[in-house]
Amino acid sequence: MWFIRGDVAATLEQFKGQADVIHCRCVTQHVKDPQSLVNLLADSLKPGGLLLLADGDWVVYDQSRRLVSPAKYDKATGKVIAEGDQSWYAGWLSLVGTGTRSAEYRRIDELVKGCETFDPANLDFHSYYSPVNWAGDDIEHGHELGKILNVNQRAFLSASRGTLRKLGIPEGIVDEWAMHYEDDLDSKHYYNIWYYMTARKSIRV
Repeated sequence: MWFIRGDVAATLEQFKGQADVIHCRCVTQHVKDPQSLVNLLADSLKPGGLLLLADGDWVVYDQSRRLVSPAKYDKATGKVIAEGDQSWYAGWLSLVGTGTRSAEYRRIDELVKGCETFDPANLDFHSYYSPVNWAGDDIEHGHELGKILNVNQRAFLSASRGTLRKLGIPEGIVDEWAMHYEDDLDSKHYYNIWYYMTARKSIRV
């Protein structure tokens, strides 16, 4: 096994038609041209090869699976608006999504369907509600998922602080927001949503 670190678009070309399986997780929305990336992944598969594509979204749902309103940063006043049910956690995710998602991004099932190389009869798409720091309602393996997402989203908080600063949010506001973010995870029952797609390359290409 070996690893390559570099420009995925430039690197994949050398593997054209060689892969039996490709797993791509939480990448497509962060490249300039997501459709071109999916096309490159398809080109790298052998005929009949399998693409496993996963991605998340930047929205948050409450315990009843209703969309949660995000807290928002008001540049004019330099303050965060978090009134009523507005969520600091949802607001942080919304900002990071704004700062990192490609303007050309479409949900992964649409990207795969936009590539003619895949067999239309062998496409499978699912969306999953994942509880954060609780077991969820009627979620298989909910306790384990809740624990994993709790660890994951706290690590994400630390890793994404720089994105908020690049968006012009002062360090003091970022610190305050981070504190409320963790309070939300400790005191509220939220879901994040994840998308998973499998696609098999046509044998006739």
